[in-house]
Amino acid sequence: MVDKTFISVQGVAKRYQPQGLLTKQATKQVLTDINLEIKQGESVALVGASGSGKSTLCRLILGLEPTSDGSIFYQGKPISNFTKQDWIDYRQEVQLVFQDAIGAVNPRQTIGQILAEPLRYLRKLSKQEIESESQQLMAKVGLDADLLARKAGQLSGGQLQRVGIARALAVKPKLIALDESLSSLDLVLQQQMIALLKSIQQESGTAFLLITHDLRLVDLFCHRVIVLDQGEIVESRPANTNAPWQSEMGKKLNAAILPAMPVVKAKEPESTVERPQIKERPLNAGTAKQNTKPQCDYA
Repeated sequence: MVDKTFISVQGVAKRYQPQGLLTKQATKQVLTDINLEIKQGESVALVGASGSGKSTLCRLILGLEPTSDGSIFYQGKPISNFTKQDWIDYRQEVQLVFQDAIGAVNPRQTIGQILAEPLRYLRKLSKQEIESESQQLMAKVGLDADLLARKAGQLSGGQLQRVGIARALAVKPKLIALDESLSSLDLVLQQQMIALLKSIQQESGTAFLLITHDLRLVDLFCHRVIVLDQGEIVESRPANTNAPWQSEMGKKLNAAILPAMPVVKAKEPESTVERPQIKERPLNAGTAKQNTKPQCDYA
């Protein structure tokens, strides 16, 4: 991994002004004084509970929303000062893989058409080059090239997640953001996707920003982990370490990890205290004698 910072977040804050129907609503502070760096070829995890500001910070880094305070720098230049051409270049360098793989594609388009869009509009490839590159992208994410002719609605969720990664890789980005993209997959698919992303990172030096609440995925894939709580960074540490968590949110997320195998509780020793004997009473004790005579001659 090259120790070179290419994205820097300095003093970033984000506020929203809710729109009331009749009265002005109070400003909502989502992020406060965020400072972090992303180096080339590393995997950084943003973790926290729902509503902690993870996805908002991701959108700010991608340039999808402006910051309220502070600046985000790309290769030393603030993205707030980008020209139109700078934004075109930045869109090619930084890509996003959505959590909802099915909703992120047009079900009426073929996989070939989905992959062709960034190749045509961002890399300006010819028709022949697009066909060749699409086949290479499918092979890179472990999918058969025959699927290029199928429509998106004909593929499974796991296959579409791979297509989303292939589409992100199409423009050869320096950073791919994964916004809860692995959390909805089952354990087998998660293992396959992590192995795929690691191989892509080793081959191309791509950096990854993983937004998740699952520390198990962080340990399997990331180099560093940043913990957000109520819009603030409360802890930053290397991933996959046995050091104890310092923040309360880190401790809560760590406690929420399910064990790899079911845990059988030890059988509690039987109490030596003698329990009082309860004398059983007949069910009809103290009641009138039941009439057992049949009510019907045929009973």
